[in-house]
Amino acid sequence: MNFQNIDLSKISYEIVENPPHVKMTYQKKDLEINCPVMSIPFGVDSIYNKYYIKLQFDDFKQDIEMEGFFNLLMLIEQHIEDFLESNIDENIDMVSEFGFKDKFDPTLSTKLISYNGKIKTKIINKNGSELNHWDLKKRSKVKCKISLNGIWKVKEKFY
Repeated sequence: MNFQNIDLSKISYEIVENPPHVKMTYQKKDLEINCPVMSIPFGVDSIYNKYYIKLQFDDFKQDIEMEGFFNLLMLIEQHIEDFLESNIDENIDMVSEFGFKDKFDPTLSTKLISYNGKIKTKIINKNGSELNHWDLKKRSKVKCKISLNGIWKVKEKFY
């Protein structure tokens, strides 16, 4: 879905007991958002057999599309926090997926889908060929589809 068409009032949440998390949907489906072209400032990170990439909001103060995308994600994060405070605990500790450094454009931390240590996220180049996740080098430019589908509580913090 194009990020410009997202209506926050169509996001819904369901508290799930086992495993404990909050399922997030958009019109009864996972919220999948097509991102504008972004850069990967650091390549792929691996922590405990889970794989992550940071997406950078390049020139978001000058690029109207990037600014709109950034603002939408900030609104979604606030929407999630409002739900958690109203329905779980008003003193929740939610970890933001945004990273801010003084001299750099902000980043968004994303997790690559993996099962049993194997990446399931499809990575395809311009020619339609599938790539290995390690082919995503520092400063690569990518066009991603991100999926927002759940909020997990780990050690008293929500992610």
